[in-house]
Amino acid sequence: MAVLRKLKSEEKGQSVTEFAIILPVFVLLITGVLVLGSIIYAKTVVVLAASQAARVGGAIYDDSSLTLYEKDEKIRNTALTVVSNGLTGEDRTVTITQVGNEIKVKVSYTYYIPLPLIRSLFSNHSVDINFTSSYLIL
Repeated sequence: MAVLRKLKSEEKGQSVTEFAIILPVFVLLITGVLVLGSIIYAKTVVVLAASQAARVGGAIYDDSSLTLYEKDEKIRNTALTVVSNGLTGEDRTVTITQVGNEIKVKVSYTYYIPLPLIRSLFSNHSVDINFTSSYLIL
């Protein structure tokens, strides 16, 4: 009977057991927050790229010394430069349209989830990030 009372009163292994139960949940939560932060960063870069490209497009689209191809290339290069400076990968597209006196630039980027455990929560293992910005042609 004394042995049972002694085992019941010792709690040395309790904290290790609780730590072993909580640690995986805590690590998953922290990595999820980090991945979410990097997705938000990617969205911010895509928004900046579309906004800057539309701004450039509004400034140069009425320039008669440039061909339509040159104008589109300047706009596309502006967006791709901003995206390339902030994000890695090659899955990015820039779509330029003119409607009346307004230029619209759509930037699309595919963000691939880097961690397999977090990646399994998404159906196609990636997040498509799109943003369209418009600017009046000056």
